[in-house]
Amino acid sequence: MKNRWFCVLSLLMMLMACTIASAASADTKTVAPFTIQILDDEERTAQITGYSPMRTDDDEIDLVIPAELDGYAIVEIGDSAFKLQRRLRTVTISEGIQAIGSRAFSSCDGITRLTLPDGLKRIGNRAFSNCKGLTEVALPDTLESIGENPFALCSNLTRVTAGGVFAVENGALIRKNENRLIAYFHSAGEGEYTVSEEIRTIGKSAFAECREMTGIRLQEGLELIEESAFKGCTGLKAIVIPESLTTIGNRTFADCTGLKTIEIPDTLTTIEGNPFMGCKNLTDIRVSNQNPMIGIVSGVLMDMRDMRLLCYPCVRNQKVFEVPDGTKIIGASAFEFTYGLEQIILPPSVTAIENYAFSNCTLREIRIPDTVESIGMWAFENCGNLEEVTVPAAVTELKAMTFAYCSRLRNVVLPEGLLTIGDDAFTDCKQLAAITLPQSLTSLGSTVFSGCDMLTEIVIPESVESMGSRVFKGCTRLESPRLPASLSILPEGTFEYCRALRTVEIPEGLKGISSNVFNGCTSLTEIRIPDRVRTIGDSAFRGCTGLTEITLPTMLRTIGEYAFGGCTGLTGIRIPSGTTTIRSHAFEDAENLQNAVIPASVSKMGIRVFYHCPLDMVVWVEKDSYAEKWCDGEALSPVYWDGTKPAVH
Repeated sequence: MKNRWFCVLSLLMMLMACTIASAASADTKTVAPFTIQILDDEERTAQITGYSPMRTDDDEIDLVIPAELDGYAIVEIGDSAFKLQRRLRTVTISEGIQAIGSRAFSSCDGITRLTLPDGLKRIGNRAFSNCKGLTEVALPDTLESIGENPFALCSNLTRVTAGGVFAVENGALIRKNENRLIAYFHSAGEGEYTVSEEIRTIGKSAFAECREMTGIRLQEGLELIEESAFKGCTGLKAIVIPESLTTIGNRTFADCTGLKTIEIPDTLTTIEGNPFMGCKNLTDIRVSNQNPMIGIVSGVLMDMRDMRLLCYPCVRNQKVFEVPDGTKIIGASAFEFTYGLEQIILPPSVTAIENYAFSNCTLREIRIPDTVESIGMWAFENCGNLEEVTVPAAVTELKAMTFAYCSRLRNVVLPEGLLTIGDDAFTDCKQLAAITLPQSLTSLGSTVFSGCDMLTEIVIPESVESMGSRVFKGCTRLESPRLPASLSILPEGTFEYCRALRTVEIPEGLKGISSNVFNGCTSLTEIRIPDRVRTIGDSAFRGCTGLTEITLPTMLRTIGEYAFGGCTGLTGIRIPSGTTTIRSHAFEDAENLQNAVIPASVSKMGIRVFYHCPLDMVVWVEKDSYAEKWCDGEALSPVYWDGTKPAVH
């Protein structure tokens, strides 16, 4: 029989054995095995944000989540706090905890029993999604709010009870005072399901991934179906929409691969995004001729009010498609996951391309007209066949992930007037060898060019005022980038793992080098650090094996952990006078480091600063300095600057 680890007992034992609370930041601390965030220091309230159980072989965990930790009342369980904790077998949440965040226990598929406390008021979006071992849940009467289907993909959930403003009726969780269907339980059975006639709203993801359901009967009286409500219901073949329904959300029937036909009545006047994304067998979308707002134009679904293209049917067998004249907006997800389509011709009437519009398409060629003023997030993400693109002059911002994972993208033309390139805009564009950034550019987001393997050089214009982290991480062929003089901080991981990087000119006004900036730059042979730099962050030059010498700046105050770890080419280092802190492992594994000069200004040094350096290494110190005392604690033999050694006591 497997061992059971009863967490409350273990927690008490650990509390008695050692001090387990340690501040990680101003408002976060570890109280093993939990991480908590302080919500109100005066009221002494906190939420649990993480969980790291003790590692023992094959143990299943019976977890009691306490209402008090380290003198703080635990009132909430934060978003994703216990996500993917598959060893959990039973979970009991103590009274006093009032809220459970989004995806707090998502994919904890080992949980077989869940006990929720009286006094619980809120359960967040998908809080217990994909907990496949869960078979029954009792929801307390005190609940006031339940977000997006908290039990999505809980395929073995057979018994749920609820009270107060919620009830379980006809195999589904509903909010009574709103007539809202929140969650359908997979175990309610196979075949066709009839939605109760009093239901007015079907909530987000309410029936998501109910593959065993072969039909759905929607009753008159239903007014709204929210986003992704029937996503992944692959058994559905046809849907009859009642005349009372006025609105359906984005991706409502996404990935319903069995769906072949759908008829939209004249009363359905609002469609948000593409409700039929990924419906690869949908051959027939019919719209009532009496519908004043929605129509079919050239075979695509359109919102006639703003001439928004809503949906290009996935099943259309054509390589070239000409978007109808008069179309103004390519809607969210309109062409997402469309296969076989190679060329799209956009008319000059188009002014906007929305989020995900062409994401995951087989698109090879597209000309974006000059009339386009905005391009949404993920608009061309993972268009793996797209080779070139010209961004129109009116576009001032490339948003997050716009061209991410376009693995064949070789040629990109950016306009003068572009101000911002968002996070991951060109991440993993493996064939992008060169790109010219416009002089108007003021901001680069995080990981903009991360993983662009073929990128060899780039000039960041002087107009750039801010850069996010890891902008060029993993650009393995990048050799000599140029940075703007206005840069004051090199952000985290800017050139991490740029293995071909040989040299880079750092701006004179730079004041700090953040963590991991040059980590793994094995070809870096020389670099000049400006005198104004005060901080060299953790692992900043770690693994720079080609670096044979480096002069540290005169105004340097702090050297971070592993800052020069693994710099096997270094033979000597002089710490400048004025430096106060050398953190742990700073020069660890610098296996050829023979000499280190440490001034009297250094007042703090971590452990193992010179760990795995040569045994005969000489550490030069001033007499009676902090560094001399530190050497004694590290079993190192220091040498005074005059060449003498401390007396042996």
